[in-house]
Amino acid sequence: MGEEIKSEVVQTLHKLELEPIVLSEQPNIQQTLIEKSADYANISFAVVILTPDELAYSKEQTADQARTQPNQNTVFLLGYLIGRLGPENVVVVYPKTKDFQIPDMYDGVLWVEHKTGWYFELIKQLQACNYDVDANNLGWI
Repeated sequence: MGEEIKSEVVQTLHKLELEPIVLSEQPNIQQTLIEKSADYANISFAVVILTPDELAYSKEQTADQARTQPNQNTVFLLGYLIGRLGPENVVVVYPKTKDFQIPDMYDGVLWVEHKTGWYFELIKQLQACNYDVDANNLGWI
């Protein structure tokens, strides 16, 4: 699921004539995602993809009550990017799946459910942040 969403987001950004930097695909060199992101000080906008990668439940619950949640390193990176770029310059794309618990403490960030037409919300936010993007560049509209 995560690779499919990532591929679609990257393809969309390319069609919008933007050059995405996929941190997870950058050379590792023993760096965390946060350290990798520091190598790209010139970025001004981020799209973070949250997928159900981990199972979690409170200590009052049992394992059969577990819910899926995003990888905690990615959630930390999301917070870091919000602090670095400002919440209006960060968009989160996530799949709507049963029992997927997404963080709800990030005010001002655009949360986009990955479903038909998700990219229109991304385009609107990019335009609001003064990016010159045109939905007509997406050949599938």
